[in-house]
Amino acid sequence: MGQRKSLEQRLKENRFNDMYIASDLALDFSVQVNDILKVRGITRKELSERMGCSRAYVTQILDGHTNLTFKSMGKIAAALQMDIKAPELYLKDMESFDSAFSASSSDMALIGGFAEPVQLPFLRA
Repeated sequence: MGQRKSLEQRLKENRFNDMYIASDLALDFSVQVNDILKVRGITRKELSERMGCSRAYVTQILDGHTNLTFKSMGKIAAALQMDIKAPELYLKDMESFDSAFSASSSDMALIGGFAEPVQLPFLRA
């Protein structure tokens, strides 16, 4: 029998998988919304009324049983009278940093948290 991989190993191997990234973002958003509902004393039924949709749909979104779209996120934010900050791209480690960028471009930019400018070939005009 093969050796079972730990959850930590599986998460590390899949951290750049599109479904993993999307699920992680949706989970973060859902946790934030649920926390806001609790703090403000708003029920999912009340949120659904504010959004103009069914309570079942809100439950599906917040429990991760349906695809969370930017449109859905916008409706939730509007119903809660809140803004949403755009997701940010950043490099998770220096190994990714070294392999992602080459020194072939003269275009310079700062990448999340790195103090030194890096060359970004995809910014060429």
